[in-house]
Amino acid sequence: MPDTPSQYLTEALSHVLLSMVSLSPRITDAADMPEVKGDALNVRIEYSGEHAGELGLIIEKPLAVLMAARILGMEQTKDVYDDMIEDALRELLNVVCGHFVTLMYGYMPVLKISLPKVFTIGSAVCNVLRTNPNVCTFMVEDSPLLGQVKVK
Repeated sequence: MPDTPSQYLTEALSHVLLSMVSLSPRITDAADMPEVKGDALNVRIEYSGEHAGELGLIIEKPLAVLMAARILGMEQTKDVYDDMIEDALRELLNVVCGHFVTLMYGYMPVLKISLPKVFTIGSAVCNVLRTNPNVCTFMVEDSPLLGQVKVK
């Protein structure tokens, strides 16, 4: 098993995207990752207890729409509305966080987990974050996806 929070997140996210959304993320080096072109959606969950921290994903809107359509079992992405995208991203992060916590801490309930929050984040901030060594970078369907875990 991997031994850093980022490696656990990579493992959890890869498994969840493949099994839940039928998408295979490709882990990239930040230098190889294209810039985020527009505003993105940041879905974040916080946890507390024996350890405290947060887990977040930053996803460009077109990719978020595709993920929402697949999570909701919809044929057409044009039928996906903003509230559906936010609900799907919250569910995705709930599942990713569940896998992450299990991989990192085992099955013992040592953490309290908050409700996921979704908010918009500007492309300039995304492009600074993608160069942070503590941020995992992925390509999914030719779109960048950023993941970050902070453990206190």
